[in-house]
Amino acid sequence: MRQSKDKVLLISKLIFIILSALLIINSILAILLVPVNLGTFLPGIVGLVIIGFIVFNRQILLFLNTRIGMIAGWACACIAGVTMVLFLFFFTMTLIQSDVSSDYKPDAVIVLGAGLIEDRVSITLAARLDTALSYYKENPGILIIVSGGQGPNEIVPEASAMAKYLVSHGVPEDQIIQESRSSNTEENFAFSKEILSTIFPDRSLKILYVTNRFHIYRSGLYAKRAGLTAQGLAAPTLPRYLIPNNYSREYFALIKYWLLRR
Repeated sequence: MRQSKDKVLLISKLIFIILSALLIINSILAILLVPVNLGTFLPGIVGLVIIGFIVFNRQILLFLNTRIGMIAGWACACIAGVTMVLFLFFFTMTLIQSDVSSDYKPDAVIVLGAGLIEDRVSITLAARLDTALSYYKENPGILIIVSGGQGPNEIVPEASAMAKYLVSHGVPEDQIIQESRSSNTEENFAFSKEILSTIFPDRSLKILYVTNRFHIYRSGLYAKRAGLTAQGLAAPTLPRYLIPNNYSREYFALIKYWLLRR
């Protein structure tokens, strides 16, 4: 019986060590392949925490047997439970709000920026642009606003690189407007609305915004705040092994939005 229990414990430790290693490798690949942000580090941090728990499990268990440890353990359990409920809500909303009604006729399409690698669009941003291209082919002549300023590690504004990508894939230059001042999602919509208000004065603006599925829900909140009638068109999250990075980063960005209303 004792040997069987030890064997199960050993197998469990190996599984968690392998999981931790995969999470750490995920973060390393993310750092090498995409613009660095909080999401690139989060899986690796979780992996290190798991390894730390395995290495120091006896000390942790002894601490949890103290009064302070019991309080800390219950607090952590409550926080984990609330986090899981909120994350499931967030994930569900990304599914609900990612389809466009067939009868929805927007005045323009806004493609949200997602970071460059020097002057080239990232894999994540290319997915957004490819999704916008598919919509443009089905709705030729629709005005496209590419929205994104120049980040600290970018040598051109995101909007410039995005416009170049669309033109190289067949969209006429006169159908593309560059919004190159914004530095976050809220500004994407605010500055794009300024542009659209001069083109379509004295009317309620209807837009279609294109972003990755993990970003669709929070983007809709900012579009509403900007006073736009909006529907989101979800692009795939590529490469797929970065899904944990993107969803975890976006979840914390949403928590920040709820707490600070930003």
